[in-house]
Amino acid sequence: MDWVFDQDGVDWEELSNLYGIAPLGEKSAADLAVVFTNSMFKCFVYEGGRLIGAGRAVADGRDCAYLCDIAIHPDHQGRGLGQAVVERLKALAAGHRKIILYANPGREGFYRRLGFRRMLTAMAIFRDEAHALRHRARGGGLNQVLVRAGSIATARSPRGLSLPAIRRSARVTGRSKARCTASASAIAPAMARPR
Repeated sequence: MDWVFDQDGVDWEELSNLYGIAPLGEKSAADLAVVFTNSMFKCFVYEGGRLIGAGRAVADGRDCAYLCDIAIHPDHQGRGLGQAVVERLKALAAGHRKIILYANPGREGFYRRLGFRRMLTAMAIFRDEAHALRHRARGGGLNQVLVRAGSIATARSPRGLSLPAIRRSARVTGRSKARCTASASAIAPAMARPR
């Protein structure tokens, strides 16, 4: 495997295809070129000249680094490559006071094993809030924000609805309240209420 830490020679269409099959959603080649160019740290993994993994970190050089867009080709998932990409990005961002990331629902344990801890006060503003709500209603769940070395007490959705409120109004499944998965029929209407 070849590890590359700059974007010289990246085929942005190939990277866009990787995100589509990983599956992490549709990301245009043009948008990926912009976001990777504007990221302080980036990582591309090739095997036999084929792009099989990627990730990046948006960072300010001192306080905060945000790991994002970590994608591994399905043929290479479950073999430790995702962990290796996260570890490389963490090493590149090690001088920052905190390193954060969003975890896809169900992946929190993976990131916990890499030293990240649940950060329960995160909130977000989405450019396309309706799309974010539809994603969650289809079972995408609430993105959990994790922070390396930190702990706090109250999780919030993008609409400001607390997880305890969701737990009270939704059918909860899973092993613990911290790993709450609420039914789409309960989350979507609750999150769609006006602020």
